[in-house]
Amino acid sequence: MAWFNRSKKSGDVAVLEREEVKVSISIDQDTDFYRQSKMIHLNEQTLRNLASLQANVETHIDELVDSFYASMDHAPELLAMIEQHSTIDRLKQTLHKHIIEMFEGTIDDAFIQKRVKIAHIHASIGLQPKWYLAAYSALQDKMFERVAETIDQCRAIATMISFEQQLVLEAFEMEIESNRVREKEIRDTLDTYITGKSEELGAIAQETNASMEEMAKQAESITSNAEKGTIVAKESESSAKDGQERMQSLEKVMEGTTTRVNQIDRKMTELSGFSKEIQDIVGIVQGIADETNLLALNAAIEAARAGEHGKGFAIVADEVRKLSEQTKNSVVKVRDLTNKTSQGVSENTRLSKEISSGIEEGNEYVHQVRQAFEQILSNMTRAVDRNQSIEQDLTQFTKVIAEVSAASEQVSVTAEELLDHAKKL
Repeated sequence: MAWFNRSKKSGDVAVLEREEVKVSISIDQDTDFYRQSKMIHLNEQTLRNLASLQANVETHIDELVDSFYASMDHAPELLAMIEQHSTIDRLKQTLHKHIIEMFEGTIDDAFIQKRVKIAHIHASIGLQPKWYLAAYSALQDKMFERVAETIDQCRAIATMISFEQQLVLEAFEMEIESNRVREKEIRDTLDTYITGKSEELGAIAQETNASMEEMAKQAESITSNAEKGTIVAKESESSAKDGQERMQSLEKVMEGTTTRVNQIDRKMTELSGFSKEIQDIVGIVQGIADETNLLALNAAIEAARAGEHGKGFAIVADEVRKLSEQTKNSVVKVRDLTNKTSQGVSENTRLSKEISSGIEEGNEYVHQVRQAFEQILSNMTRAVDRNQSIEQDLTQFTKVIAEVSAASEQVSVTAEELLDHAKKL
């Protein structure tokens, strides 16, 4: 490290008395930094010349730092970048220390790594090296103006600024190479990802196309079945209407039959009354026959008493008795017939009532069946409407499938284009 003692000041100019200066260069000889230092003659004598300026640098340090950042007024975007990541005041403090270290007479790995680190930071935030180099050039001019006193000192400053710039450029190159490697890795990863996704997208598109084709076939089959269902439903609706009309006709026939049975029932009731009247008449005729038979018997007795004179009368009486007997026998037969007729009428009346009751039940059943046909007809009408609506929906669905299939084809084409683009990256 260089050590200087300040002498007494004469006006504004400090007169320095040189003492023994200790300087050192400790750079790994296997590095490019060592070889660079040799190329630009950065040696111990250079460091002694720099160390001899340390007092002047400390005197003008604020002016040097201000001039460094004042030069940035010509690049507003650079100031905007600085304000985005830090502040001018903070950076001035860092630069203050940075400049002082340039004139301490020591260059080692810590000195180099510190500057490389700062350069990496600047590179990572997007600072372009041209601004960095331009600012160093402006700083060098200000040092020549305010600090340097001899040609050797100017050479020493130029050498140090050159070394600083080389460190910066090296750091920027390393950062650029690192970014290039990262970019290649990202590009390779992106290429692999895009390729995989493109292939996957193409496979999905193919599967989607196959599914769409299958769905289209199924939709066509369903549409065909729906159309057949509509035809069957319409035929069923027609059959239901025909059945309803037949039931209405049957209902009318049953109503007419009921009317006729009721008429028969009334006639049977009248016939039953006539049978009773006949029975009454038969009773009267039988009474007359009995009386006639009795009168014939009495006449025969009187004819027998009359003797010869009563024989003719006896014959008439006998004939009257025979007629009475025949009449009586006929009346008995008529009575039997009227009894049987009365029984038949009663039985027919009973059967007529049963038939009438059965017909009423039949009418009720026919009425219920007619209502069932009406409900069936209503349901079939709704089924026809529903089937027609399903047909329309399926037709629309088929169109949607066609559109999706077309979109899937486009996806497949896009996937192939994306894959080709990925291969060109």
